[in-house]
Amino acid sequence: MKKALGKKLNLLVVDDDDDMLVLFYMAMRAKGYDVEVSRNAETFWEDLFYTHPDVIILDVHMPGIDGRVLCRRLKEHEYTAQIPVILLSANADLEHIASETGANGYIKKPFTPEKVMQEVDRIMGKAA
Repeated sequence: MKKALGKKLNLLVVDDDDDMLVLFYMAMRAKGYDVEVSRNAETFWEDLFYTHPDVIILDVHMPGIDGRVLCRRLKEHEYTAQIPVILLSANADLEHIASETGANGYIKKPFTPEKVMQEVDRIMGKAA
């Protein structure tokens, strides 16, 4: 699932924390990724339709429909099941949550942009 040479990966970051979204946007754009953001589950499906992401980075704890539910729904739907999902949380059980929801990976908070890049590269099959 490698991206064509010279083409940027498109990340869709879903988090209810505006500061986190700004941090992700700035840091990952500086690292060469195209980044789109979604603030909650209510806008997520529309954002997903318009962005066609290569990878979705999804916060676990959000009001309303949280990241666990969104991840399960993505993995159950034939049109979105192939999109890699990386869960993001400070939850001590994050590895278990990722496993039970079908996520492709996870990143524990706090994190660095480099950690995000490593996990995206691993998920996309570029890890050395």
